[in-house]
Amino acid sequence: MTKANRKQNTVAGQGAPTGGEPHAPRSRRARWVAVLRKALVAHPGDRDTLLATISFARDAGDAGTALGYARQFALLTPGDQGLIALIENLKQQVDKPHAA
Repeated sequence: MTKANRKQNTVAGQGAPTGGEPHAPRSRRARWVAVLRKALVAHPGDRDTLLATISFARDAGDAGTALGYARQFALLTPGDQGLIALIENLKQQVDKPHAA
């Protein structure tokens, strides 16, 4: 991957993986969850930030955090079947962490 392509694959050129980086270390994902959490303090109902936080937390192996934010997102989008399925999946991961 060229330097220009790497820059295109970041959020605002700040080094945040945009989802296409499956081998990003969990620690990097965990750092981005912390950044996103701070953004949610300022903008708690921001759907994009909630979705990103859910994704990064899940990808970092933190199903509990992802579940909490998925539940928060569900308050904004009641009845979303995909989100309901995600919440159920995350609940299973939290209840049986070694099965994930």
